[in-house]
Amino acid sequence: MSSQAVTSAFPLIRELSFDDYSQISLLETQRGLASKKYEEWTHLWTGNPVYSSLPGRWPLGWVLQHNGRIVGAFANIPLLYEYNGKSIITATGRGWVVDPAYCGYAPMLLDEFLNQPNVDLCLSTTANFDASRILEALGALRIPVGCWDKSEIWITNYRGFAKAWLTKRHLPATLTYVLAPTLFVKGTIAARAIKKHSGKAVERCIAFDDRFNEFWQVLRLQKPGRLLAVRTRAMLEWHFRYPLMEKRIWIQTINQQGRLIAYAIFLEQQNQDSDMPQLLLVDFQALDNNDALIYPILASVLRESQRQKIYLLEKVGLCIGNKELTVAPHLWKRGSWSHYYKTRNGSLSAFLNNQDAWAPSMLDGDSTL
Repeated sequence: MSSQAVTSAFPLIRELSFDDYSQISLLETQRGLASKKYEEWTHLWTGNPVYSSLPGRWPLGWVLQHNGRIVGAFANIPLLYEYNGKSIITATGRGWVVDPAYCGYAPMLLDEFLNQPNVDLCLSTTANFDASRILEALGALRIPVGCWDKSEIWITNYRGFAKAWLTKRHLPATLTYVLAPTLFVKGTIAARAIKKHSGKAVERCIAFDDRFNEFWQVLRLQKPGRLLAVRTRAMLEWHFRYPLMEKRIWIQTINQQGRLIAYAIFLEQQNQDSDMPQLLLVDFQALDNNDALIYPILASVLRESQRQKIYLLEKVGLCIGNKELTVAPHLWKRGSWSHYYKTRNGSLSAFLNNQDAWAPSMLDGDSTL
């Protein structure tokens, strides 16, 4: 028998383990993707209230391995949703990355994800153009509410934005004095529309507290016919643990007689296309279907963004809850549809064919994990 190591002509697929971290992180870095530190990466499972409560074994994901080297990976994160008082065990994919030499095998990872047992619903909410084509080929459907190939944009620092935009495109900085006033006029018109509805006091929180548990219990009762990600304090603290530690989360609340009646969560980040500081609207919820409470929250956040020299505020998908609510002065195309779902549960599939069943936001799936 030869002492030479056994080699394979084709990559093999197996379940992901925590021991794979270093190779996956290296692969992500080589492909230009952001790689989480080990503690933050493992927190997606070990700190996850859903993962710790599941009675059976949950696959962490899958890897493609060729001759001892990981050449592809796909993480599998458990989430909990509800509709009509029923718990919906949901899986979301994250970190789908493949070495270019093995891209023909990339659908194998997605196929494992979409056809895993013991899951009611699979969500993918960060698909790019190539991923969206593979998702659709494997039977995933577009989430039917919102426009998940578009963003609404508010510019909160016109001169800074114009200068950075021109610099990135190697255009003369002197054009700032032409571009900034044009953007300002358009933004001023939109700001007036928001101010008309800005009668409520808005408070900023530094953490999630027990009010969010009470809020969730009321929200789920008020929206029994909607598919909702569970928004307990424990789930929100898990989801945003590291942005909270880094002080990159803005939690805006509206209270009435000491009771939380609306909130919005914003994530401070760098805009990937323009490389400018921005806020991303992650989630907005209001009791009694009072979606107009988004206006005072937006007005408050826009003012604070100007003070802190944050250039942009982005709202992806063009919807608030189940309605299309476009109030920003600028509309940007994102290139491809990002939000997909698949279920093999017949009754759930029929339910999700109804647009009224959905209330999506950037809290869903892996959008902000």
